[in-house]
Amino acid sequence: MVKSNTITARIDPELDAALARIADSQGRSKSAVITEALQSYASYDAWVRAQVQEGLDDLAAGRVHSHEEVTAEMDAIIAAAIAKKRSAA
Repeated sequence: MVKSNTITARIDPELDAALARIADSQGRSKSAVITEALQSYASYDAWVRAQVQEGLDDLAAGRVHSHEEVTAEMDAIIAAAIAKKRSAA
């Protein structure tokens, strides 16, 4: 059997009712639904933190572009797409 810890949380009645509806519709316990939600949140939080760290590392290493560079590149992409659409018409 998988070892688990018990936690206690206070939630409002509307959230409890929503949790019960989800659990009932899936034939699962509220505990199982909460566990899956917390696992998903923890995974997403770890991903966000890794992305932020990657950005900070890029900044520290000088791997950045100025606003002007990005704007100029986007303007060129948009102009090329407009030109392609006009030539296809």
